[in-house]
Amino acid sequence: SRSLNCVVCIASLRGLTVLDLSRCVTIVDSDLDQLSHLNSLTELSLLGCNRIIGQGFSNFGCNMRALSTLQLSDCECISDVALQHIAGIASLTTVHLNGCPLVGDPGLAFFAAETRPSLVYLDLSQCVRVTANGAASLSKVTSLLWLMLAMCKEIDDTALEHLSQLPMLTWLDVSCCTSI
Repeated sequence: SRSLNCVVCIASLRGLTVLDLSRCVTIVDSDLDQLSHLNSLTELSLLGCNRIIGQGFSNFGCNMRALSTLQLSDCECISDVALQHIAGIASLTTVHLNGCPLVGDPGLAFFAAETRPSLVYLDLSQCVRVTANGAASLSKVTSLLWLMLAMCKEIDDTALEHLSQLPMLTWLDVSCCTSI
């Protein structure tokens, strides 16, 4: 396929540290396996790559030891399954999942249990399946400094009680959370 040829070419750039594939709509999970060999990559943006489900991240934890920022905003097919694979990337400090409507509490429970203490920024804005149960899971990610939950309509007072257990949190966005 056309995207696989392009990804193979990109994957040959072994010294690449930042890769922005935002809105490259032909990128699919099988393409991500090629990218997992970019050991120097520190930032990867797949914003709006709507054909990615998340299975393709399965090799990222083993291979991408330098990856600190992962941008998956507006990837409409990213779900809780993807979070299981993403949680294995030990070097992540920043994860953007805003506008991923299939991300919810079950994925956050696994993600929070497996996430390393390097994670400081998490954007879950517009993840409409996140509830107080998800917030309870996130309260275990004590390294979080920034947490974005804007427009998560199920976030309520109970969720805020859970989040009050985050000792390092300096920025919390719960704007337009209509249950507060």
